[in-house]
Amino acid sequence: MTLYLTEDDVARLLPMEACIEAVEAVFRQWGEGRADNRPRARAVVRGAMLHALAAGSEVWGRLAAKVYATSRGGARFVVLLFDATDSSLLAVIEGDRLGQTRTGAASGVASRRLARKEARSLAIIGTGWQARGQAKAVAIVRRLEEIRAFGRDRDRLREFCRDTEAACGVKTVPCESAEEAVRGADIVVTATSSAKPVLEGAWLRPGTHLNAVGSNRADRRELDEEAVGRAGLIVVDSIDQARLEAGDLLAVGGGAPIERAVELKDVVVGAKPGRRDDHEITLFKSIGVGLEDLAAASLVYDRAIAQGIGRPLLSAAGMSASTVRERIEAILREKFAPVHLEIHDDSARHAGHAGAAAGGGHFEVVVVSAAFEGKPLLDRHRMVNDALREMIGREIHALGLRTLAPGEPVR
Repeated sequence: MTLYLTEDDVARLLPMEACIEAVEAVFRQWGEGRADNRPRARAVVRGAMLHALAAGSEVWGRLAAKVYATSRGGARFVVLLFDATDSSLLAVIEGDRLGQTRTGAASGVASRRLARKEARSLAIIGTGWQARGQAKAVAIVRRLEEIRAFGRDRDRLREFCRDTEAACGVKTVPCESAEEAVRGADIVVTATSSAKPVLEGAWLRPGTHLNAVGSNRADRRELDEEAVGRAGLIVVDSIDQARLEAGDLLAVGGGAPIERAVELKDVVVGAKPGRRDDHEITLFKSIGVGLEDLAAASLVYDRAIAQGIGRPLLSAAGMSASTVRERIEAILREKFAPVHLEIHDDSARHAGHAGAAAGGGHFEVVVVSAAFEGKPLLDRHRMVNDALREMIGREIHALGLRTLAPGEPVR
């Protein structure tokens, strides 16, 4: 049985603490030759891009692929988790929050291995989605006493500081500039969408650990040349992928810093040394790899099974109209109450309504009534909310049914 897990499910099932341990475990497996990872592949059309990362773990007997699309309309993420023994699809997991948490977890692993033990202050440049996960992860692996943050939007900066202080239990203060945030900090995070450097190496104190996570494209960078040059140790999650995507390193000396970089997996297993002394500046250039998604997805799946969370992704082939109605009503009842559906065999006879087709059977789905928070949303005669129509369509698709537009013939 394939399980479908939503963003809300992931939020319940993937605490940062557990994700850090899972990500470190999978890097250890990779360092021991018991896991594999493939660099990100991208397909580009005008105005949109498809991204795919693949990985596998012999220890866990799992394979995973994260696939996501980006366009002017936004981004959509999904992770597919497979059983490596029989190739069965274990889960389809919505991947936005999962990606935020596993990216934070990778920085948590790097910070635990590379930051000075007595590090107590964190500076963050950037106040977006990824910055929140970064703050949480670093606060878990080091006993922070202060977080200083900078972002260009003052309202978002204040909101970020409030939320981060509540989430991490650490005093979080807004700064007037990136330099003010960074100077004197023990650990620094850059988590921005900037294409040009937002951090200058001259601001870094000796002994600083730096996590650069905002860019995974060759033509974008957050660090200036001095910041990279002052790093005595450069660690990446994948050298093969860094050669394609680590703009912070590729922009310096024709990519020369990559030649002295080491992989996080080798630091985790002890094949390469980590921090050598308390004065060394260390840099973790994070680009995000499929093994991190595999670790997070496996953790989410195992917890979902144990706790009975998630929804079976059923095939509707061979179902009767009554069975289809029961399945759809059960799903929609989670969002709308009460809900009543009429589902008729052979939707070709009712071309005026949206239909659903499964296997060799054809069904017409007519939502007679539905209410949310006591307010009627639609009735037999008209849809009053196009967004609701789309939402119901997604639920029908989750059953393996194909929706038909009004008037569309059944093939």
